[in-house]
Amino acid sequence: MSVMDKKTQQPGISFLTHVISPQDAGFPEDKSSEQRELQEAVRAFLEGEVVPRLHELDEDRDAHAPDLLRQFGEIGLFMAEVEEEFGGLGLGIFSAIAMIEELGRAGSFGVAAMVQQGIGMQPTMTYGTEEQRAAHLPGLADASVIGAYALTEPSSGSDALSAKTTAVRDGDHWILNGTKQFITNAAWAGLYTVFAQVDGNKLTAFLVPREAEGFSVLDEEDKMGIKGSSTCGLKLENVRVPDSARLGDIGRGHKIALNMLNLGRLKLGATMLGANKRALREAIRYGMERKQFGQPLVSFGMIRQKIADCAALIFAGEAIAYRTSRLIEDTVEILAPAEGKQAAKRHASEEFNVECAIAKIFLTEGATRVADHAVQMLGGYGFCEEYPVARNYRDVRVSRLYEGTNEINRMVVVNSIMRRSVKESVVDQIRARKVESGDRLAAVVEELRQVFARAVEAVLAKLGDPKKLRDEQELLAALAEMAIQIYVADSAAMRSAKMAARDDVDQRWKDFAHHAAMLAVANAGRETRNQSESLFAAVMEPEAAAEQIASAGRLFVLSINRVEHERALAAALIELEGEWPELAPAPEE
Repeated sequence: MSVMDKKTQQPGISFLTHVISPQDAGFPEDKSSEQRELQEAVRAFLEGEVVPRLHELDEDRDAHAPDLLRQFGEIGLFMAEVEEEFGGLGLGIFSAIAMIEELGRAGSFGVAAMVQQGIGMQPTMTYGTEEQRAAHLPGLADASVIGAYALTEPSSGSDALSAKTTAVRDGDHWILNGTKQFITNAAWAGLYTVFAQVDGNKLTAFLVPREAEGFSVLDEEDKMGIKGSSTCGLKLENVRVPDSARLGDIGRGHKIALNMLNLGRLKLGATMLGANKRALREAIRYGMERKQFGQPLVSFGMIRQKIADCAALIFAGEAIAYRTSRLIEDTVEILAPAEGKQAAKRHASEEFNVECAIAKIFLTEGATRVADHAVQMLGGYGFCEEYPVARNYRDVRVSRLYEGTNEINRMVVVNSIMRRSVKESVVDQIRARKVESGDRLAAVVEELRQVFARAVEAVLAKLGDPKKLRDEQELLAALAEMAIQIYVADSAAMRSAKMAARDDVDQRWKDFAHHAAMLAVANAGRETRNQSESLFAAVMEPEAAAEQIASAGRLFVLSINRVEHERALAAALIELEGEWPELAPAPEE
């Protein structure tokens, strides 16, 4: 069951089971003026100090990145979520996401900074003792100490919990032996969160300083992209650390690892917003100057389709990133008085593991699409390193691999939902929903939910025992994709509806949100239809499958004039010379 009282708070996967008012969801338009100022400060630093030096960073990361990280620490990003008593700003994750999304503008430097702000310091912040937090957080918060997270090993990538590194008790110390691989920030870090097995099967985390005897950093990986970031292996040979360096309880390292990955996935997804906005801006500005057949490239319909596709992806991506961060932040506020802030953060990250995984999947795969569109819009020049879209194309590709591959994240989505389906009757909750709305998009999303419920029932009816699902990854992947599309469509539709209800928003931005939401929901409907066709055909007899497929198709085919919406979105962004608009003023505080 949820850790929260469902009468007072939206629990995990409530996008499937609960009827939620758009006014109760958080979106970018809800950022306060202070949150917007912090975001703008991050953007100004990146655009002024980092982006002009991205080529230098790629050529000689060690000469530039550590110093830039320390400068960046001074403007407060790494301090955002750290409590004030440890030198931080004490902000919630909604505020942090507004700052973190900007990191995507800075390519490989953004990766290094994201790791510092996230898995480099979050384990200590969330699971550390008061002594550990007092000792380490001030240095991590101002980047005088750089952090790294050492979970992956040569033989355990996606199956990270099967680590072979060992920790053996020696009085009041531990002796660590093993090898880690693909550790971001490894070359510059001063503090490493290292996971090791106690007694062969009790995964446990330890805080290991760089100067520990027997600890060594291996050679840099020669990577396809993010060349300005450090990625090395680690070797631990009889590394001796005191028991006071142990983070959390013995055998509870899996909880730390998984919860840090939940938050890391959300934050990684958010950085793709910055990457997408910068790539789209570069492509539009190029297309406004470049002429073919006597016309600017951006005047051609197929180029405008690409611009609109990017816009719909960004709009929906913003909706799920900010909505998820608001859910987590609100949950922390509800639980903290009774449990304390650390425990509340742990519970909140676990509660919304599905939403975090969806944000990672949708935003990283969307970034690949935006990067591809940007290269295509520049033509041959897009393939040349002289233009930033080429670097972006290489840099965003890795986002689908780390923080758990997208295949693993799809399994997180569907396994969590299926467990709740058995324990909490999720299908019954979907069926029992009573929605009375004249909103066309909300009605379509509701139909997507009902098709998903029928798909879950069909799979369980076919297999009988839910445990058999482990051997049916194709079916699981189809269910996962349907759930992803429902969260995306629901968030985009609610964001547009919430914008439409505001009196202080210019009509053109309400229209912009409407056009983007229409395309996002139409895309979700199309993908859901494709997945449901495949799934029903796999688990039902041909006649019954054909009936279900036909019924699903009739339900959620959203007949819209795509060209109208695409042209409107493209025209608005061309008028802004590619800058992504703030769609609403900051609400009054």
